[in-house]
Amino acid sequence: DPHIIDSAFHVRSFYLGIDASGLPEIYAALCVYLKNNEKPKQVVCQIDFWHPNENADILSRQGFVKYYHKGIIDDYFHSFKDEDYMRLPLYPYIMHRDLGWREWLKACFRNKEVLEEAISTKGFEPLLTDHFNQKLAKYNCDTFSFHTNKFLLKIIELCESKEIKLALFTSPIYKNNCDKYFDLFYIYNIPYLNQADLLIDSSYFQDKDHVNYKGAEVQSRNLAEFLQNRPGFYK
Repeated sequence: DPHIIDSAFHVRSFYLGIDASGLPEIYAALCVYLKNNEKPKQVVCQIDFWHPNENADILSRQGFVKYYHKGIIDDYFHSFKDEDYMRLPLYPYIMHRDLGWREWLKACFRNKEVLEEAISTKGFEPLLTDHFNQKLAKYNCDTFSFHTNKFLLKIIELCESKEIKLALFTSPIYKNNCDKYFDLFYIYNIPYLNQADLLIDSSYFQDKDHVNYKGAEVQSRNLAEFLQNRPGFYK
């Protein structure tokens, strides 16, 4: 919750979250932001068990296609599996972005069911429902291989080159069992806060790995306290 960060440090902050985004999208969003805005003093980046993924997400990449010819995030587009075809006229827009009538048809035939589900089972409300309970199975983090993520390394390098303070955090997870995996994140030698076990009660969650508004308040205060104790952050 940016308002909690703002009130704690008397600054202006904002949340740059994108649906279905991973580290490639976080890197792309930061590059686009820095191209068009004054640099921030601090950046705080979320990492979790999807950390190994270096492929652009099929949903969130739609918003970045318009930057394909602008030379801002070329290395992001290199993560597309069909990179060899991206230079073909109109190909990026036909394959990776909804255009006009295509988007309208999808809204008519497919989005209604998704929208109704979102209204009834998602959003910043506790999800004490069957839908929520179906998502309580533990993640087997032993199956996740660990290697440094090239996009996180790019984020670190970009922040260092711009003299931007960077911190990492892992959000609360309902019935977390991945701490041994998360401990490996200290390899980046960047201030890191593991909040995975911060919240236990299911009333703070909208699903297993997303807090609701009530949970976001607790998480944001905890994050603010962590940043207050880091040299150079919000001073």
